[in-house]
Amino acid sequence: MLWAVIMAGGSGERFWPKSRQKKPKQLLAISSQRTLIQCTQDRLRGWIPSSRVLIITQALHRDAVLEQVSEIPPENVIAEPVGRNTAPCIALAALLIRKKDLNATLIVLPADHVIHDTDQFQKSLQASADFLELHPEILMTFGIHPTYPATGYGYLQVGEEISGNPLIRKVTRFVEKPNTFLAQEYLKSGEYFWNSGIFVWKAETIWKEIQTQMPILAEGMECIQSESEKTSLDQALRKTYSLLENQSIDFGVMEKSKNVFICVVSFDWDDVGSWEAIGKHFQVDNEGNVSIGQVELLDCKNMLVYNISEKDLIATAMDMQDHILIQTEDAVMVCPKTSTQKVKTLLQQIRHKKWERFLE
Repeated sequence: MLWAVIMAGGSGERFWPKSRQKKPKQLLAISSQRTLIQCTQDRLRGWIPSSRVLIITQALHRDAVLEQVSEIPPENVIAEPVGRNTAPCIALAALLIRKKDLNATLIVLPADHVIHDTDQFQKSLQASADFLELHPEILMTFGIHPTYPATGYGYLQVGEEISGNPLIRKVTRFVEKPNTFLAQEYLKSGEYFWNSGIFVWKAETIWKEIQTQMPILAEGMECIQSESEKTSLDQALRKTYSLLENQSIDFGVMEKSKNVFICVVSFDWDDVGSWEAIGKHFQVDNEGNVSIGQVELLDCKNMLVYNISEKDLIATAMDMQDHILIQTEDAVMVCPKTSTQKVKTLLQQIRHKKWERFLE
């Protein structure tokens, strides 16, 4: 059977000051009236029943997640005591689902993506799941046709087709976020796709790969499973989870496996990884400006001004170009659009000054 795993453990720091420790990006309505995790659940509705949707989130956010996705059974919302990146998250999901359904096919989804074409999204994932029934040894990820030389995404280099299917290609190399020159070269070559971070695989297959590529992680997960049978899953996680290696599934498994393929998909996709990405989801004025909330601009071009304060405040700018201005109740951030990837560094400086109240 098909199961969905929604990874909702991220901190969303790059969306500060809107995103905070207690309410990260996936719990916010950034590109629509629905929050990102609600939109992720909406894309599964009518296709995978809520009883077969597992959400892995941080303990700090579990109550908020339950409130936002009330259709999901509470026992299916699993709380990580601490964040340990995607490899432990996926290993935990595979372990739990294998126990219920040894032949399960897992659809693994980040909780913070924007995809509007739900119909094509479901068709692509269903086709991949059907393909896995014939090739259960494959680890499938989804490749997005690059439309511009993005430096904020990872890339996948691809090789030959499999079984004469032009949409299924073998992955030959994983590439981290490139500089502008390399991104331009990747775009020209036609051999590279954006790494969507969406996966489809058999629960048994990914578990065996984790045992092979990350044996220490697999051993830790087996300890959690054994301990949970004596006490509870929450207690077992609190005892052991913080000791697991902090590693991504790409680095820990996918880059080492010989059985990684991509499905080239045509649905729209955006991981809205930074403030710079937000503008494309809102109306743009004649000067290329995006204004959200109470905003007034004078002689500005290509600006993103997002006033999300619930107080009666106005955000204004004059004679500015290609900048971002974010205003909340207690913080204002201004930067060039090209600097949005540096927000985490800014937050480190705020922590150094012991101003954690602006981050919580």
